[in-house]
Amino acid sequence: MTPVSLPVDELLSYAVRADGSVRVHLHLAEDDIDPGHATVLLRAGRRTLDAPAEVARGRTGTTVEFTVTTDTARRAWRMLLQPAGETDALTLQARLLVAEDQPVALLVGPVPETVMAPPAPRPPSTAARKVARRLPEPVKGPLRRAAQSLRPRPTP
Repeated sequence: MTPVSLPVDELLSYAVRADGSVRVHLHLAEDDIDPGHATVLLRAGRRTLDAPAEVARGRTGTTVEFTVTTDTARRAWRMLLQPAGETDALTLQARLLVAEDQPVALLVGPVPETVMAPPAPRPPSTAARKVARRLPEPVKGPLRRAAQSLRPRPTP
């Protein structure tokens, strides 16, 4: 079974630091989540934190509110919602970025799946280039100009 991923509204959701903790308010468009007590699971790698949450229904959707202490590690935490009485957790399309010396950030939306290609390997350095790197700047300029003048130029 594919895990359910719930979109989080980026305009009505926020995270704020207050009184030594981080208060998070998430607004979901889903209406099929039962209101009441729930648990938000914060995951970063192998580390998991549980935060008690309140789920409420409104006219425009469902809200989830929870508070975590600020002594959480510097990480980007993935969030999962586990309603009371259910065994399966629902993945929330948001991450919470917490750091002691910086403002908290709520990153809303699915986790990007793009992966950058590794950089191309550097060409091996020749002995002449290694020596040229150590030369003082007044000597490097004339050497560069001489090397450029020796390169073949494309003909129009």
